[in-house]
Amino acid sequence: MIIASQVRKELEAQKQKDNMFESLTELSPEAMVIIDTSGVIVLINSQAEKLFGYSREQLVGQKINMLVPVSVAGKHDSYVDGYVNKPRTRPMGMADDLFSRHADGSEFPVEVSLSPIQLDDKMLIASSIRNISERKKIEKTLKSAIDKAKSASQAKTSFLANMSHEIRTPLNAVIGLTHLLKGKELTSEQLKLVSNIQLAGRSLLGIVNDILDLSKIEANEMPVVLEPCNLQQLLDEIYSVFSNQANQKRITLGLHVDPDVTPIVLTDKKLLQQVITNLLSNAIKFTNEGGVTLTVTREGSDTALPEQQLVRFTIEDTGIGISEKQQKKIFQPFNQADDGINRRFDGTGLGLSIVTNLSELLGGKVGVASEMGKGSRFWLDVPFTLLDNDDGFSTDSIVEAIHIWVLGDVDQKDCVLKKIGTSLGWRVFCGSNLEQFKQELEQRLTSQKALPDVVVIDWKRYQLDSRPIIEDIFNLPQWPNIPVIAVCSADQQRDVAQYDGERINGILLYPVQPAELFSLVNKVLIDHTGDTSRVLESTKMEAIKAKWLPGVRILVVDDNQMNLDVVEQILTNNGAVVTTACSGTKAIDALKDAMNSFDVVLMDVQMPEMDGLETTTFIRQQLHIKKLPIIALTAGTLIDEKNRALSIGMNDFLSKPIEPGQLILCLRKQVERYRERAVMIEHIDASNSVTSVPNWPEITGISNSVDLFQGNVNLFEFALRRLFEEHRDLEHINLDAFPFDQREKRLALAAEIHKLRGSSGMVGAKVLYNLTSQAEISLRKGEHDEQAQLLRNIIRELKQLQHNSQDFLAQQTLQTSPANNTVETTVEKMAEIEVEQLIIALETNDLSASEIVDNNADRIRLLMGAEAFSAFNQEVQMLNYSKAVDILKNALSSKRMV
Repeated sequence: MIIASQVRKELEAQKQKDNMFESLTELSPEAMVIIDTSGVIVLINSQAEKLFGYSREQLVGQKINMLVPVSVAGKHDSYVDGYVNKPRTRPMGMADDLFSRHADGSEFPVEVSLSPIQLDDKMLIASSIRNISERKKIEKTLKSAIDKAKSASQAKTSFLANMSHEIRTPLNAVIGLTHLLKGKELTSEQLKLVSNIQLAGRSLLGIVNDILDLSKIEANEMPVVLEPCNLQQLLDEIYSVFSNQANQKRITLGLHVDPDVTPIVLTDKKLLQQVITNLLSNAIKFTNEGGVTLTVTREGSDTALPEQQLVRFTIEDTGIGISEKQQKKIFQPFNQADDGINRRFDGTGLGLSIVTNLSELLGGKVGVASEMGKGSRFWLDVPFTLLDNDDGFSTDSIVEAIHIWVLGDVDQKDCVLKKIGTSLGWRVFCGSNLEQFKQELEQRLTSQKALPDVVVIDWKRYQLDSRPIIEDIFNLPQWPNIPVIAVCSADQQRDVAQYDGERINGILLYPVQPAELFSLVNKVLIDHTGDTSRVLESTKMEAIKAKWLPGVRILVVDDNQMNLDVVEQILTNNGAVVTTACSGTKAIDALKDAMNSFDVVLMDVQMPEMDGLETTTFIRQQLHIKKLPIIALTAGTLIDEKNRALSIGMNDFLSKPIEPGQLILCLRKQVERYRERAVMIEHIDASNSVTSVPNWPEITGISNSVDLFQGNVNLFEFALRRLFEEHRDLEHINLDAFPFDQREKRLALAAEIHKLRGSSGMVGAKVLYNLTSQAEISLRKGEHDEQAQLLRNIIRELKQLQHNSQDFLAQQTLQTSPANNTVETTVEKMAEIEVEQLIIALETNDLSASEIVDNNADRIRLLMGAEAFSAFNQEVQMLNYSKAVDILKNALSSKRMV
């Protein structure tokens, strides 16, 4: 009885434990399934019943395998055995997807937490199971949104890259051609018009750059490149740029720099210049009376690091002012103080938004205080890192402006040499007496400002005997060893010559030309310092009539014929020997034929079939031309594109539109480094310029053609005829049946439209150019809905353009036809052997055929007849030799010569 009573007590105690265990399990908010070591379910809670769709009776006593997917049910026992051997609390399904099986057979994602339960005589395994279907849906939706955002960002980047290319390519022609036009003999009115075109082109380029900058900042693609920067020089350059604008508006522009500001700091010079330029530009734009002042001061700061110096740039104006409400919005993109400002002053509202972002990239911040009608005060605080000898940075890379001091009995405003020097981009100080020189020298020595590189004594304008002045200059306290140049009249040259080489390093005769001043300053500084690039890098080359690349052999590669023409003419005008190639394969052929004849290659990056990167890779790896400089020339501006170009072996990177000065400077640097010798300069006579052609044809649908073709009406005619000839089959395409869904055929059509775009842009057919640009993008992206209509618009515009050009082309044909038949009595017909040689040249596609026809045009016309020769000559000029030889043979056959 005692034993039975004891057993009863133990059973009741165990039952109480089991009830407590079940109650605790039931209280869990998660589904709980408890199994033994063989995988048999011993207990579940009501949450598990809801989760799996089984009742408690259906699950208890069954294997856990019935709750896992069929695909893993067979091997689940081994998983249980593995856990029993190494029991521990651990989660499952965190890294890999884990699924459970519902009573209806469907599977759903779960997270499982396993815990061992050690009882007196056995071990159980508790599984806490959570259905994460909703979370997975949210994650999928979130991932989809992120993917779409990434795709949209990538599409925006791609769009901006494409639009940059599309906009910069014609801008390249506009800025390049206006540069060429400025070198011609123009009337004052024509020069003003050309300058306005150039200004408009640069203004549009500024807007494009603003949009791209904003996009780069948003995409974290705007790099901050820290390098030594001479603050005083940078501020002088900015002041020089804006002083003319201020003078034109008849307002004052002041620059004040605190002596405590460290002159050379570590920063991103380009970004800093862009911020200050934006703020100054706005201040001048919105100020009509009074003035603008840029003040630079050193500020105290608790946040700046020990090796940093906080500098404040304050731009204060007496302009229209900004209301307190608008001050909160002006740093946002596409916002200006009010809508009317856009109409009164022009602008996109991007400038101050970019200023904010760029200042943050520099580690600084901007602010504004303003009152309506009284002006505004903007400030920029930047913590500059001070240079240390152990930083590894060299200040040798800083290109400082050339400083010229002119001594002569003349006021600053009347100093001819200052006007010439300033036009060359130099800093010029004019002093009328020695006392001014002393004061300027003391001030610069005290403030550690730049000392002059060259002193110019205006011997002719100084009314007293200049010899004592020279001695006084060299006897000045702390006077550095500086080259001296004398400018005098021819009758004074003998007096000056006695000092030549001793006190005076060079002599210039009046009237002084910019090229002569540049050459002599360049010579004396090279002799004095040994630096061959200092003057060149500090000079505005476009201000000098000179050939900067005489004899330099350049290979230019671009699939756009107009770009080839513009670049070729710029380089040829500067004395270069230019070879052009319209594709990567032709460039490779040119290099194979003349392995060592080129000094440098200008390579367009974006070309069909074989692009510039592939071409460069082939040149470096297959042709084994390792050292020849290859410069990337592209309308793209993204960092990745530049990095790819440099990583595959290109030596430098130029973005379109091409600045002629930047192009020439880049070419000279690369060639001098490659050939290990200086590129000399040839001066040219400004009187040898070519005037423009009058009576330029006016054709509806074509604009600016006279600028694009530099007044060459024959070249214009050739381009126009070639455009119509090359694309005459376009109208025969059956657009209703065209397989736009077949990628290969669609891209082939896109390639033809790409050629038409280049040709239409070259002749100035703006509407056709815009249509082809849209169609090419659509074809490459596969946007089937709009492609057929875009192509119909192109065909219609092409037909209309051809119709509008008929009168001009017919008139040109008449002018090239013989005026009378007297040629028959004065020109000898071609001999049969000469005709056979011409036919062979045409049939073998020998380019000498064009030369034969040019040299014997009258003789061939006499042989074939005027009408047949006109058709024949047109095909020859377009290099359609197969058609040309057929016309020739037919004409000769009719005359029984062949």
